[in-house]
Amino acid sequence: VSNLGSGYTAWFEDAANDGSPVVIDAGGNLGIGTSTPGTKVGITGLGTGTNKTFVVADSANTTRFVIQDDGNVGIGTTGPSNTLHVHTGTNLGGLTLNSSITTGNPGLKIIGTHSDSATRSWGMTVSYDVFGDFVIRESDARLGDPLGAGTTRLTILSGGNVGIGTTGPTAPLHVVQDSDYSSNTGYALSVSHKTTPLKMVRFGYDNTIDVGFIQSTHQTVAVKPLALNPNGGNVGIGTTNPGSALSVVGAGRF
Repeated sequence: VSNLGSGYTAWFEDAANDGSPVVIDAGGNLGIGTSTPGTKVGITGLGTGTNKTFVVADSANTTRFVIQDDGNVGIGTTGPSNTLHVHTGTNLGGLTLNSSITTGNPGLKIIGTHSDSATRSWGMTVSYDVFGDFVIRESDARLGDPLGAGTTRLTILSGGNVGIGTTGPTAPLHVVQDSDYSSNTGYALSVSHKTTPLKMVRFGYDNTIDVGFIQSTHQTVAVKPLALNPNGGNVGIGTTNPGSALSVVGAGRF
């Protein structure tokens, strides 16, 4: 114990007296690497790099938790490369969220802070619209709370049905969207070519004319041919057992 100054209960310095003391101030605050702890425990590292400010190890001296001088936190890793870096090793789960009350549900929020007014925040939780579901929600406004004031964009029900634009999907994939067959953007689902994504097959239901549609198109350029069973196989309209290349049951016009 040395260099006991005014306002300190204890001051410990190493032999080098390099200005990295351990102190207890008059208020009972413990400082490690700092003589001015602002809280009950204050720790100051040696710089702003990857040196370790704080390390927790188990009884086998295996490091389990670290805080680097640059602020990165590592769980299961001694070299965190991000603000929070979780390494699970051979474990299947790296992060668990749960609620301690039976009327609440755990959730995760990603808050977008960009100044653009179109910026939105996103959140995910369970049992939001119906018990057992998993949902991803978008906030209604910049810096908004997606779980408190937002719109559900994707739902997975406990039975496995996935809904986009609906919280009650009735099929393995159920997409709800106002569609317009004459519009380049008014469709519920599109399947595009990888290298030319504007070439696509569009699917939708136009409620104005009360008809479902499939359209092959090069968006903004031209409509394209649509092939049914291009590798062979009969096509049936009004029948589940077509006996020829095209079998139509019911009134038809060609």
